[in-house]
Amino acid sequence: GKTTTAVHLACGLALGGKRVLLVDADPQGNATTSLAAPKSQGTAEMISAPERAVEFVRPAGPGVDLAAGSYRLREADAQVSAGQIPLTVLARALRRLSGNYDFMILDCPPALNGLTVSALTAATGILIPVQAEFLSLEGLVQMKEALSRLGTENPAGAPAIFGILLTQTPPGAGGIVEEVRREIERFFPGILFASAIGRDPVLAECPSHGKSAFAHAPRAIGTYHYMKFVQEAHRRSMSLEPLA
Repeated sequence: GKTTTAVHLACGLALGGKRVLLVDADPQGNATTSLAAPKSQGTAEMISAPERAVEFVRPAGPGVDLAAGSYRLREADAQVSAGQIPLTVLARALRRLSGNYDFMILDCPPALNGLTVSALTAATGILIPVQAEFLSLEGLVQMKEALSRLGTENPAGAPAIFGILLTQTPPGAGGIVEEVRREIERFFPGILFASAIGRDPVLAECPSHGKSAFAHAPRAIGTYHYMKFVQEAHRRSMSLEPLA
């Protein structure tokens, strides 16, 4: 639910009148596909030329601009991982754009590679979507350890976890969901969102239509869940420090 959550958070905030930039930092470019945007110049070029960041942003929907993801990010990842490009380069690019937006949402690759660490270095808060199953808790612990290492290695420290969101919760499985909730609260007290995203086939359909669920199926249960989450995330965002 990582990309689905990033896209719906961006589109939901925009529906509320906010100016949003969605940064697709994944070479697969799934967030870009989800908004039916071309995989042309975008995040990879922004990393190569941060001083020209504004040139690599395109409108992708009402209130949402996009820095597109593409296969060219694989080369950018290799350069960042090898130290040929500083980890702070994405942060430098986004600082040039910060005055244009209320929120900037970064969709990361599904691995703790150079691109992900660059995104973590740029971020003011981290949102972690987690499936409502016990195996996902191990990944959460690994993420916490990785953030601890980043905080030690990075002069700016590591960003705080903005929140944990339960996704793909099965219908009628209150027992397992509640157990996972209790375990998350035990290890990560006070940061689990009250909102949760249930399984809904509509959410899987949306990318093929190039639309968010808000536009594709506004009455679907998954749409309702994401709207409740966006409202809760917006309230919580008031405590975030802006990107300086």
